[in-house]
Amino acid sequence: MYTFKIGKAKLAYNFSDARALEKFENAFREFGVVQDGLPKDVPGSAQIRYICSAVFDLFNTIFGDGTAKKVFGDSCDLEVCIDAAGQLIEARNAADKEISERIRSMNAKYLPKK
Repeated sequence: MYTFKIGKAKLAYNFSDARALEKFENAFREFGVVQDGLPKDVPGSAQIRYICSAVFDLFNTIFGDGTAKKVFGDSCDLEVCIDAAGQLIEARNAADKEISERIRSMNAKYLPKK
């Protein structure tokens, strides 16, 4: 389980579990589809709400209903939402790096030297 803080919330996610990772990947795939559908002919405020809503859905899909409220409160700030999505990607990358280092360490300790 990998723990990290995003916005106002401390979150935990098991990036090493296949089902959990699949859920994460599917949520980001859907997030990309929604972003591609950004309406161009609406005011900027509506575009911000659209993107933030997609980020809120991303967090609720991955971590469960109510998570977006914990992370963002009542804010609908585009920069905050984009930063949070980026932090989520960084958390995944950090977890991948951590497990890769553990595997390398285990291999160095237990595999025969060549």
